[in-house]
Amino acid sequence: MKSEMQKLAGVWTIVSLEVEGSQMSAGAFRGSRIVMEGSRFSTVSMGADYGGKFNVDTQAEPKTLDLIFTEGPHAGMTSPAIYKA
Repeated sequence: MKSEMQKLAGVWTIVSLEVEGSQMSAGAFRGSRIVMEGSRFSTVSMGADYGGKFNVDTQAEPKTLDLIFTEGPHAGMTSPAIYKA
């Protein structure tokens, strides 16, 4: 049986983005992708290169993950997310 991190491996499309409590317009992230590999992530597009590691909580409903930035303009920050696989 695959672990949750193995299930998340691949390229994900961002369908909604909220920054500091404000919903971003679709144009702000159009074409952006998140690449998940092992426990690491990187982004494709969004005007800068970002990367780091992520943790998942499969007990939460909906499932959640934390993107922990170690590279790029947001290094040192964590962004919470929800996902549907």
